[in-house]
Amino acid sequence: MNQPDFVVKCYNKQDLAQMYFPDITVRASVNKLRRWMRRCQPLMDEILSTDFHPKTKAFSVREVRLITYYLLFNSMNFFSVANARPLSSDSLARAMHSSIVFSGRTT
Repeated sequence: MNQPDFVVKCYNKQDLAQMYFPDITVRASVNKLRRWMRRCQPLMDEILSTDFHPKTKAFSVREVRLITYYLLFNSMNFFSVANARPLSSDSLARAMHSSIVFSGRTT
């Protein structure tokens, strides 16, 4: 993301994808985000337990929190899907109810 502070809120899928992948087209960035989400089984398990539908045009606050939790930035400023792990009930509660501001910057 090119923004120093990322605020968890509802995002249009195109807007969120462009924040993560600003150097590619909108369509390619949405496809890439969707592909990374599908490859992270713990994320898909969590997100499908909500009212998520892949055809909707926007992510809810809860979905954005889950995405940012599972698709974390590692020390090299890339997403770390390989290190994804299931949420504990405490972690899930914190992710769902906190007013977390995620900070991060990619090159």
